[in-house]
Amino acid sequence: MEKELHHSEPWFQALFEAAPEAMLVFDARSGRFESVNRAAVSLFGIGRKAFLGMTAADVTVDAPVREAARRGPTVRVFRTHGGAVFTGEVSEGGFTSEGRRKILWTIRHSHGPADGGEAMREGEIREYRSLVENIAIGVTLISTDMRVLTANKQMKRWYPAVDFSKQPICYHCFNDPPREDICTYCPVIKTLGDGRVHEAVTETPSGGSIRHFRIVASPVKGRDGSIRAAIEMVEDISAHMAAEQQIQNLSQQLLTAQENERLMISNELHDSVAQDLSTMKIALALLANDPSPLQGDARKSLASLAAIVNRTILTVRNLSYDLRPPGLKEIGLTETLLTYCDEFEEDTGIRVKFRSAGLKNKQMDPFLNINIYRLVQEGLNNIRRHADARRAVVRLIGAYPNVILRIEDDGKGFDVAARERAGFSEKRMGISSMRERVNLMMGQMTIQSRPGAGTRIVIRFPFRAAPDDRVP
Repeated sequence: MEKELHHSEPWFQALFEAAPEAMLVFDARSGRFESVNRAAVSLFGIGRKAFLGMTAADVTVDAPVREAARRGPTVRVFRTHGGAVFTGEVSEGGFTSEGRRKILWTIRHSHGPADGGEAMREGEIREYRSLVENIAIGVTLISTDMRVLTANKQMKRWYPAVDFSKQPICYHCFNDPPREDICTYCPVIKTLGDGRVHEAVTETPSGGSIRHFRIVASPVKGRDGSIRAAIEMVEDISAHMAAEQQIQNLSQQLLTAQENERLMISNELHDSVAQDLSTMKIALALLANDPSPLQGDARKSLASLAAIVNRTILTVRNLSYDLRPPGLKEIGLTETLLTYCDEFEEDTGIRVKFRSAGLKNKQMDPFLNINIYRLVQEGLNNIRRHADARRAVVRLIGAYPNVILRIEDDGKGFDVAARERAGFSEKRMGISSMRERVNLMMGQMTIQSRPGAGTRIVIRFPFRAAPDDRVP
């Protein structure tokens, strides 16, 4: 066949070689290639000599699929020399040479529809299916109208009752019971909207339980840049989330036990040690004021001892209050924090303003109350020890479904990036402690600071109501 082409009219040879589409000629009976043009060599990445030793079956992946909306060309999935697959429109013709039937394929590589508005072709869907069928994570191909065009084996194992051949709506088939509208967290709808990669961790109903999936959605674009579908990669992280929740629960139990221990020590200091010291103070005062003759030095010694006992009583009571604020349960969180900030200002000389909004008549879970109080304690103590500040502001804001705590000062500040690289070691252990506490509250903490410009700590965490309080 190569000889026949070589001795044909020069214009025929030039036409065959210069054609922009890939052209391949093979024997109809054996399927062996007998001639290919430059475009075919480039498209498949297979040298001309290597081609002549191959058959049509060596470069095809599946049987041809005829497009319903078109006549003539069929869509096939091909394999390149490197193993990559692609779809192409095949126009097939035939002729007889030396008594044998020959087939001519003209292949146009399918990068996408010309106008970008058509649905994905079946051949292209098969291309994606062949790539992801056996990988360990779940993969689906979602159309612009949220139909599941194809799903790999892993998704079928997770959802054995779903008939994916009917291209079901994703939020119908992946939720049990089915949803009637798109999931609020859906990263696919975002990707279909803006053409970017989006990620989400889901809480997917599964009968009477919840399954957690990590989903990454990526766009599938046509040659003109239009979005034609989204690839959804799904990882089941339910076991990981359950383990994290168990660690979270254990950590909260540990923190609760620590607070109960503090309460016991606080009560012991207040009810026993402070009371005994108060009794001693009274006895010393009585001795000092006894009309019986006492040496002047003895009276001075008694007065000095009484002063020491008085300072010790104040220290013990302050320690008791720090261990467990007595007003937290009786007068509420905001009033307790206001009192604490006033006392902190009196003790340190640092002016502290406390502001609260959005929490009136909202009763938070006691676990949140005590941890917010501790965060304010640790934040202000960090300012006292390290900031060289003159003023500080504490704001507690209810912005349902979140609560926001902000602690800021006008102190010397620090390089946040450098401190984070050092792991907040050295003198910044208070910040590490705050981060751990915020994590237990399922919150997020950010620090904004730079040398000479003060520091702002913003903590955001989900509101959790007290057991007897209903939040609208």
